[in-house]
Amino acid sequence: MNIKLGPLQIGIVLLTLVTAAIHFTLLFRMLMFILNALGYLTLLAAYFLPIPWAVTTHNLVRWVFIGFTLVTILAGSNRG
Repeated sequence: MNIKLGPLQIGIVLLTLVTAAIHFTLLFRMLMFILNALGYLTLLAAYFLPIPWAVTTHNLVRWVFIGFTLVTILAGSNRG
């Protein structure tokens, strides 16, 4: 799999790394923030790295990444 980094892919990488960094540093004592950051980094790796399982199920990885982000946003907005 040849990784092509256009503006969209660079945006995905940068925004994911920033989000993971925020979750690592913000309220670092809370396990959920650490797990969330690790989830983002894992999905980023599965989406872009030539991991055999992820390459064969790239469409699934993309939708899991989108769903994970949506659940994170909704959970954050419900904390009040």
